[in-house]
Amino acid sequence: CPRVGLCVRRTGRRVIRPVGMNCRSPVDRPQLVEKISVGVCIVPRMTKPFRIGSYYTRDEIGARLGGTKQWYLPTVDSKVVAVCLRKEHNPKAPNVVLCGSGPKIAKTGEWLAAATWTLPVFVKEAENRWQYCGRYKVASSCTSGPIFKREVAGHENPGSITRVVFLQRAFK
Repeated sequence: CPRVGLCVRRTGRRVIRPVGMNCRSPVDRPQLVEKISVGVCIVPRMTKPFRIGSYYTRDEIGARLGGTKQWYLPTVDSKVVAVCLRKEHNPKAPNVVLCGSGPKIAKTGEWLAAATWTLPVFVKEAENRWQYCGRYKVASSCTSGPIFKREVAGHENPGSITRVVFLQRAFK
């Protein structure tokens, strides 16, 4: 697909896209948050952007970004669309994500580690009160070794952690 204009790849349909969107990656702009999948292209709808430091409910986050509100890594079409962390499970949030075990949880952690786009990150402050921390990108990931051991040390159940993902702020 061209970087601007219309997308006709694999769909055979003309889909209007905003400037700079890439058909193969999910929405990568704070103001482009609601998506409709058309083939491999994602068609965003302009909505009000999240504000750093503001609080949102999981219903509001899900309505804007999609994905399930029960998971800490909501996904759409096997792509992570947000990171929603609780300090009791991720004490170094939003910079370090500890991915748990279980087939679906571990797989979602793999999808997070493979993400090449920026992701909105939220940290739970209270019941149904999630603070928006900004957009982050994956810096690195590990599943074993001394860095992995250091990060899971002190966790209430270190044997349940399958992956550590390090995030860094995408925009200053």
